[in-house]
Amino acid sequence: MNIVKPATRSSRVVTVTVMAACLLFAAGNASARAWIDGINGQTSLNFAAGAGEVSSADGGAIHFWGYQDLGNNEGVGLPQYPGPTIILNQGDAVTLTLSSNLPFSRCTSIVFPGHSVTVTPGTGDQDGALTRETCPGGAPVTYTFTASQPGTYTYYSGTDSELQVEMGLMGAIIVRPASPVQAYNSTETSFDHEVLFLLTSIDPTIHQLAEQNRFDEIDLATRWPVYWFINGRSAPDDLGPAFVPYLPHQPY
Repeated sequence: MNIVKPATRSSRVVTVTVMAACLLFAAGNASARAWIDGINGQTSLNFAAGAGEVSSADGGAIHFWGYQDLGNNEGVGLPQYPGPTIILNQGDAVTLTLSSNLPFSRCTSIVFPGHSVTVTPGTGDQDGALTRETCPGGAPVTYTFTASQPGTYTYYSGTDSELQVEMGLMGAIIVRPASPVQAYNSTETSFDHEVLFLLTSIDPTIHQLAEQNRFDEIDLATRWPVYWFINGRSAPDDLGPAFVPYLPHQPY
């Protein structure tokens, strides 16, 4: 089992939970089937950050912010919780353009830990603490990187990360090696099935305050999550098929 835990940024508390990808190995099996849902093989991506409602297991709805695929590459055109899974091949040169539709004129961005990223000159609206940012009604920002190393990665907002990741602005990246039935460049990591687990949690108080534009009242040092999700769903919804219509913002 291969487990990847991403780096997180927080001045006071960790506001993102563990994200992991697991591969079940079966060495020597040449008939591998990799059925992770996501944007597969697309290297030119067009995302926006927007708001929506997450369905919880108790029948409630929680305001969230998520990335959406404007190219509609996987049949989903709404903000997703978590963001679209990006599935690449080793060596792919990726271009991702991001715009912001967040409420209350909130600017945002994306960082890609584990990848060397270049921002296209002249794109975006302002420089942030970590990368170039885009703001509602402003200029989109374009990021480029090469998926040089196979493995599982995360991407998430580089703008006010402690809050924006809590709100849902994060997702997973899978980079497959040259051999499609190996997790890495070794025959010892051959596999016959592939499963992604991206684990997140939500403090509904923070989300409610953000929905009401009461950002000055948000104290992330007292964050207390009470909802837990696997790939954006909690039981029993996590047992349902992908892309069911009654979970429009939680397609996986």
